[in-house]
Amino acid sequence: MDPLLNPYRPGAGAPPPILAGREDELEAIETLLGRLSHGRGERSVVLTGLRGVGKTALLWAAEGSAEERGWIAQSLEARAGLGFRAVVAERAWAVLRRLEHKGAVREALARLTEMIRRVGMRDPATGVELSVDLAPPDRAGDLEADLVDLFRALGEAAAATGTGVLFLLDELQEADPRALEALCAAMHDLSKRELPVAALIAGLPPLRGQLLAAKTYAERLFAYRELGPLSASAATAALVEPARASDGGLEFDGPAVDLLLEACGGYPYFVQVYGHAAWNVAKTSQVGVEEAKEALSLGRRELDGDLYAGRWNRASDRGRRYMAAMALLGDGPVGSGVAAEALGGHRAASPTREQLIEEGLIYSPERGQVAFTVPGFADFVRRTRATEPSTA
Repeated sequence: MDPLLNPYRPGAGAPPPILAGREDELEAIETLLGRLSHGRGERSVVLTGLRGVGKTALLWAAEGSAEERGWIAQSLEARAGLGFRAVVAERAWAVLRRLEHKGAVREALARLTEMIRRVGMRDPATGVELSVDLAPPDRAGDLEADLVDLFRALGEAAAATGTGVLFLLDELQEADPRALEALCAAMHDLSKRELPVAALIAGLPPLRGQLLAAKTYAERLFAYRELGPLSASAATAALVEPARASDGGLEFDGPAVDLLLEACGGYPYFVQVYGHAAWNVAKTSQVGVEEAKEALSLGRRELDGDLYAGRWNRASDRGRRYMAAMALLGDGPVGSGVAAEALGGHRAASPTREQLIEEGLIYSPERGQVAFTVPGFADFVRRTRATEPSTA
C-alpha cells in the first residue's frame, strides 16, 4: 500500500485516527466543559496510566472539544526543573491576549493585567519583554496564593466574556510538589466559585498518590480515570477501521487480526505501530497471516529501536542490572526486595531504584512493588539485554 496514505500514527502523543475504547473518558470531558459553560461546578479530570495508553491523545481531543465551544485551551508539559510559576504566567498572558480579541469586559481584563507583573518573560506574539508578579508584595513568592489568585482572575475574566479556559497539563508526575500543592489549591478555589476554568491532567500511575500527598482533599477534588489496555472490541476497531476507511480500503483477515492484536496486548500505541507496519508491508488490499507476521517483525524492530533501547541505554549500569532482575521476575509488578537482591539487598539498591523512578523508567504501584512504565519492556529486556555483561 502507498506509504503516503498510511492512516496510522505511531508517533509519541500523536492522535490516532479513532479514539476507540475511550468513550467514557471523552464523555467525562464533555460533561466537565458543558457544566462549567452553564455555570455549574464540575471536578476537573485526572488521567493516569502507563506510556502508550492514549493519555496525550485524549488531551488533544479535549483541546478540540474546548475550542469548538469557544473556550481557550492552553497546554503545559511538566518536566524536572520547569519554572512552574513563569510558565503558568506565560499561559495566562496568552489567554489574556485572546480574551482581548473576544472583546472582554475592560474591568475584568484590567484586574488580570494588574496581577501580571514582575516575573520576567517575553510575549511570544510581540517580542516585548514583560514581567509578571502574581501576588501583592506582601505575598511575593507564595506560589499557592499566586496560582489561586491568577486562576480566579482568569475565571472571572472568562465568565465576563461568555467563554472558558482549559489547561491541558501533561506529564504532571514530573512537577515539583509545591507546584502540585498550588494547583490543587487553585482548583479547589475555582470549584467553590463555579468559574469556567478547568484542568485536564495526565501522568503516570504515581500521579494520583502525588496529588493526595499534596492536598488531602485531592481525592474529592478531581475525577480520576485510570487508563489501561483497550477491550478486544475496541482494539479491533482501532486496528481495522482506519485501514478500511482510508483510500485503498485495506482489509484484515480474521486470523491476521488475532495475530496482531495478541502482540498489541490492547495498548493503543502498539496498535498504531503494528497497524502502520501492516499497511506498509501489504502488497494488495488484503492483510493475511503472512503479511501480519511480516508486520510483527517490522513493528517489533521499530519498538525495540525507537522505544525500548533508548530507555535501556540511558540507565546506569546498576540501573540496568536492577531492571534486568525485574524483567526476569515477570511482566507485571514485582517485589522490589527480590529485584534488589541483584544489587546486594534493599539498602544497597535503594538509590538505584529511586534514580530509575526519577528517570521515569519504573514506578512503584504500591508499597514493596516496582513495575516498568512502558508495556512490553520486560519482554524486551529478556529478549535482548538481560544477559549483558556488567561493568560494575
